[in-house]
Amino acid sequence: MKLSRYIYVLIIFFAAISMYFGIRNGLIVGGILICSLIYSMIHSNLKGNLRLNQIDILIIFFIFYNIFTGLFLLIGHLPISVFLSEIANSIIPISMYFFSKKYKFKDFDIFYKVFVISLIVVIISGLYYNLTLSDPFYLSYLERAYPNFHIIGFRLYPRLTSWIGSVAIGVLSLGGLLLTYYRLSISAINKKIGFSLVTIFTISILLSMQRSAIFALVFILLYIVKRVKVDRLFTFRNLSFFFVISTFMIGSFVVFYPEFTSSLFDRFSNIFTAISERNLDWLLVFDNNKMLLFGNGLGSGGHRAIEYQEIIADGNYFKMLYEIGIFGIITFIVIIINVLFHKIPSKKATFKLAILIFLFQAIGSNVLTFQISAILFWFYIGLVYNKNLDSLGTKNYEKDNSI
Repeated sequence: MKLSRYIYVLIIFFAAISMYFGIRNGLIVGGILICSLIYSMIHSNLKGNLRLNQIDILIIFFIFYNIFTGLFLLIGHLPISVFLSEIANSIIPISMYFFSKKYKFKDFDIFYKVFVISLIVVIISGLYYNLTLSDPFYLSYLERAYPNFHIIGFRLYPRLTSWIGSVAIGVLSLGGLLLTYYRLSISAINKKIGFSLVTIFTISILLSMQRSAIFALVFILLYIVKRVKVDRLFTFRNLSFFFVISTFMIGSFVVFYPEFTSSLFDRFSNIFTAISERNLDWLLVFDNNKMLLFGNGLGSGGHRAIEYQEIIADGNYFKMLYEIGIFGIITFIVIIINVLFHKIPSKKATFKLAILIFLFQAIGSNVLTFQISAILFWFYIGLVYNKNLDSLGTKNYEKDNSI
């Protein structure tokens, strides 16, 4: 379990290495996670602490059903490498649920700090690369990661991409914002540091130019405003500090990148065209779905499979419908319903909001089957069921004002 707290520094490290050497960082991180889970389960079993509840059983069933559908993928004459890649990207991240549900505050604290520091390194590096585009290794990485880079090079440039991609930047920055807000709400972080991080992640979301992330940002800000009286975070001094920092950072970036404002406006104004842009892909998924009930096999609708067929499901729900069928997607829905209706203290409502935002983003992006973001999704679900965090923010909780 202890290794899981450092998972994002490992992800970021191997992603950076892959930029220069082209290694399969997803398989490496997946291997680390699964080895950690096996060790944790053996350790818990020896101690007699291995007890499963209803949601545990549902999630374990969902994992094994996904693996079982690999048979359908092989029947469809797709290589096993497609299946193994999808296991690493979307199934192994589910193990994060079993880790985070047992975290004590110390574990959560370490995870948060490692996650935030790793993300800030990615953001700063991304800003440097975006403003210079001078590193030949970075340009070669863009050519490998984005096959149409030469055609859409200028369109790609304004997005904050770093070495993990603009989708991941948007998703993880939303995560950084929500986790920081949660720590602010339970007085577990210095307010100036907390508001500075909220500002950084807000700007990072805008720079990612990801429409779903920008739209989700609006809902998060509305949620925060709604909870002003409950959390008592927004004094005049705090708001003034937030405004000054935001103005300085946004102003500095506009000076270096004058087109930022118009590019951001174009992305936000076209936010509702994301669905229409994917209509043809989704219709193709329906027309070619030969096994609607049980699916065509895990990975058969992903980006790896496009090397062997013309079908790609860009959007998690259509991807799941194509790969694991109606039966699989119903199982997933039952899990989500259990999560959302599970009773938790009001301070932990932020985690349910984070899950809802993931589910919203999954309409047009494969964020639930993208390893770097899927880990965070299942991390949130584990926190919903984590009883060790239930007392945080109450009178019985001893405040920790460190970062």
